[in-house]
Amino acid sequence: VVLSKENPETSFEMTGCGFVITGEAVREASMGDAILEVDVMVDGRLLETVKMPTQWLVRRLEAAWNYDLSEGSHTISLKAQNIPEGYRIHVGDVVLYSTIDPGKRVYF
Repeated sequence: VVLSKENPETSFEMTGCGFVITGEAVREASMGDAILEVDVMVDGRLLETVKMPTQWLVRRLEAAWNYDLSEGSHTISLKAQNIPEGYRIHVGDVVLYSTIDPGKRVYF
């Protein structure tokens, strides 16, 4: 999923007690570095406003996480704040945690 000026929001449903969302802020080669902001919402409430730098030395590779949700169904939303043209946030994987049903275990 890509968050940008044209597509500033995404959301998903989850069941569990925690999550980690990977991602990174990127820019077109001709653009300077910037710090992009994303509101992370859990069940309609603001969890935090994440600052995601495009500069690789200080970048953030986990867009958001929370390990302290009540076990159950939740809606997670990411809402980009004023992303300029030429910048975007790539949302990667989501890791879910549950105390009841950890799901299929995959080991590498």
